[in-house]
Amino acid sequence: MRRCFQHSRRPPPPGASAGNPHKVYCLLAAASLLLCIRSSPTGIAASAMSSITLPTAWVMPYSSNAFPKITCAQQSSRQGRTAVSRCAESPSSNDRGLVSDLEVGQHVEGPVKKVTPMGVFLDIGIKKKKGLIEVSEWLEEGGFPVDYFDSARKLIGKTISARVLRKKGTNVFLTRKLGELRRPRILRGKNMEEDVQTFATMPPDRWFTGQVISMAPWGIYASIREKPGERVEGLIHRTNFVEGFAESASLGQQVRVRVVSANMSTCSLALSMRTPSLS
Repeated sequence: MRRCFQHSRRPPPPGASAGNPHKVYCLLAAASLLLCIRSSPTGIAASAMSSITLPTAWVMPYSSNAFPKITCAQQSSRQGRTAVSRCAESPSSNDRGLVSDLEVGQHVEGPVKKVTPMGVFLDIGIKKKKGLIEVSEWLEEGGFPVDYFDSARKLIGKTISARVLRKKGTNVFLTRKLGELRRPRILRGKNMEEDVQTFATMPPDRWFTGQVISMAPWGIYASIREKPGERVEGLIHRTNFVEGFAESASLGQQVRVRVVSANMSTCSLALSMRTPSLS
């Protein structure tokens, strides 16, 4: 028995320094040691194991930190075949679906990842993409979400459900609204300085018919025009809504507005649905 353990602790063979022992020799020594232990009584084996002390220089070069980590792709390449087992079990972006796999109207669900003025982003299992619920699609019953930030931020990390509203390229737009998925065609554009100037000179009691084109947490945007070619977009702040409008607001809806002010440096208009106060 003693001779067996002495054999396992034999110095490195010629040509292999103590700081860099021969790999094959170490494996053979370890195998010999295990065979001796398995063929020995339990008490003797335990005593022998506790008395064995390998030189530090023999052990350290073979610690887990001594070798570079091999990725699944490298392992597959070296073995010449597809690497499975633990590599396949770890989360991978390859396990996610593609935008092309989704269909309009399909029910999806996922945790809320981020809340922005643009909308709420959901992780719906699509590779490198998040589904976006725009502000106008946030409420199930429709309308303008007056407490959008408060209600949405409470759901961060929680799983909610939605439907695929539309796909645009690699972007996925979702809705929580119930009912019809068809939405009016909305034309967007950039305000021209000369057009904004035209509306800036309008009297405050002049009314226009506008169309709701988008929603933000602070209000809705509507487009108005004086005559062909003079179409501009303006913000109706939520404090300038008429009573009951928030509950029924929707994209494409016709609204009656007037110009409150114009900012020529940003080419923007402030609109209101309220009647001007009498002085």
